[in-house]
Amino acid sequence: MLIKLPGELALMQEACAIAEAVTQSAIDVVHRGVRELDVRADAMHTLFRHDAAPVAAM
Repeated sequence: MLIKLPGELALMQEACAIAEAVTQSAIDVVHRGVRELDVRADAMHTLFRHDAAPVAAM
């Protein structure tokens, strides 16, 4: 069994909330004729608005 400390749970909940906000912003922007670059820019704007930093691709 894996037990998480309250602080770890709070970080996980915050990360999930940020991920949900970024995903929703991307979904809201996607329309015919919108460039992928513009969708990514909006998602990054949402990420930074939540004081988060992107994780480098592995």
